[in-house]
Amino acid sequence: MSVDLSLFDHVQEGVVVADAGLVVRHWNSVIARWSGIDPSDAVGRPLIALAPKLEDDRYRRPVEAVIARGSPVTFSAAIHHYIIPCPGKEPGEFRQQDTVVCPLPVDGATMALFSVVDRTDHIANLRGLQQANVKLRRTVRLRRESDRINMMLAAGMDNAAEAILVVDHRGRLEYANPMFYRLAQLEIPSVKGQLLTEILRTDQGGAAPSRGDAGDLQRRAVARSGGGDPA
Repeated sequence: MSVDLSLFDHVQEGVVVADAGLVVRHWNSVIARWSGIDPSDAVGRPLIALAPKLEDDRYRRPVEAVIARGSPVTFSAAIHHYIIPCPGKEPGEFRQQDTVVCPLPVDGATMALFSVVDRTDHIANLRGLQQANVKLRRTVRLRRESDRINMMLAAGMDNAAEAILVVDHRGRLEYANPMFYRLAQLEIPSVKGQLLTEILRTDQGGAAPSRGDAGDLQRRAVARSGGGDPA
C-alpha cells in the first residue's frame, strides 16, 4: 500500500516514520519545530542518531518488535519521559512526551510510526499538585501535633496547684486557671477580658481579696505577661 507520508505534516502530534533499519523516512513539521531539527537534516539519518535512547535495548527492542510482529508499544511521559529529545523551556530540560509506536504498512514493507504527544505542562501541573498535597499533609500533621501539645498544656494549667493567669499587652485577662478563681473568690469565667487591676480590686460580690493574695496574684500575672514587677 502506498502512503503519502507528507499527510502527517497536517496533524497536531509529532510524527516520525522509520523503516525496518530504523532509518528516518519522515520527520513531520511538529517534531521539527519541537526538536529544532529540520526534516531535510533528519530524513535518511539513523533514528538512533536523533534519539540516543534507542541505543538502549530496553527501548530499541520493543520498537524492532513493532516492525517484526506488528504489536504497538507505548512509552509514557510519566515513566520514560521522552524517546525523541526535544528541548524544553529551560536549558538542559526536555519536553515530556507520550510516544506510541505502531506498525505502518508502506509499499509492501512495515515501518514504525512514532506518534508523539507533548505532556510537559500536564506533568508539571501534576507534580505541582503532588507537592501541594505533600505540603498540606505536613501542615495538617504539624497542626494536629500542635493541638495535642496545646491540649496537654491546657490540662496541666487547669490542674495546677498555683494560680496561673495569661494577660494581653493591655493587661486584660485572657485566661485564668481554676486555682486563680478559687483564690480570688470569683466565678468562672466571669472576669475574662477585664483589666487585671480591676479584677484584683474586688470580686463580684464586693468583697476585696486579701492584700497578700492580690499582690501575689498581680506579681504572677505581670511576670507571665512579660512585664516587670508592679510598683
